[in-house]
Amino acid sequence: EAFTASTVLGPWGEFFKLSVEHESNGVLHALLLRVLTVFGDSEVLLRSLSVLSLVALVPIVGAIGWRLASPRVGVLASALLVVNGSVAANAQNARTYALSMLMAGLATLLFVLDVERPRRATLLGWSLCCVLLAYAHIVGVLLVLCHLVSLWFLPRSQRTVRRRVI
Repeated sequence: EAFTASTVLGPWGEFFKLSVEHESNGVLHALLLRVLTVFGDSEVLLRSLSVLSLVALVPIVGAIGWRLASPRVGVLASALLVVNGSVAANAQNARTYALSMLMAGLATLLFVLDVERPRRATLLGWSLCCVLLAYAHIVGVLLVLCHLVSLWFLPRSQRTVRRRVI
């Protein structure tokens, strides 16, 4: 967290140099935090992006469970996310993990919506979330790969979605 604070609160030139040369993970997170420092540089402010990201993730996880299984599963998934100790720990850190989880959840929800009912808006939203996820944390690219691989397991009636996305 001290590294995040020093990166975000330092001069812009150092911020870009560090982002490009050394810290490939979390460029999006650091940039958003950098913008937030207009309002101050308190510890609470530096952690607020993580808290807000995970609060926004709760209904997204519920919607994914609702779409893939049932309303009951959606509510249960959201509840389990809220009481998960690891998620709570990430909400308290000024690191990129909470933002990465938000982007991954949003990308998954948009992917599910596009498979259910293909539309240009959901495909563009999914693409944007995937790009932002890669800038939030490079390991998030694996989720994009999982989404694309899952298209091969669609029933014949939904093969047009596979051709459209790939």
